[in-house]
Amino acid sequence: CVVSHLGAGAVSGLQIHGPDSEIDKLRSLSGEAAGGAEAGSGMLKAALEASAKKAAEDTKHARACSKAAAKAVENGVTDAVKKARDGMAATVEALQEKAEEMAREVYKNAMEAEGAAKAASRALAEK
Repeated sequence: CVVSHLGAGAVSGLQIHGPDSEIDKLRSLSGEAAGGAEAGSGMLKAALEASAKKAAEDTKHARACSKAAAKAVENGVTDAVKKARDGMAATVEALQEKAEEMAREVYKNAMEAEGAAKAASRALAEK
């Protein structure tokens, strides 16, 4: 699973409530106090970096699997294995695209949350 590195609690929260609910929680936490903005931004940045690192690791693994499958085909495997390899390659490609899409969405949400956190900090500072 692309988000397995987040831990069972985070994954469960994402599965039950969806990512929008979790981002809303982060936004509310980051807007509660002036210091919360920096903490929320740091937490979001760390989550984004972890997601990017995991996506890079998944990509390396997928490429290694594809190379190994290609080498097996070169060594004279059956048509059934070739078909399975092609299916695996298509699945890996789809997973890579989904991971990249999710990383873009996380980044977008992080930037929106960071902007909201900064605005909340400014509003609190002005009071």
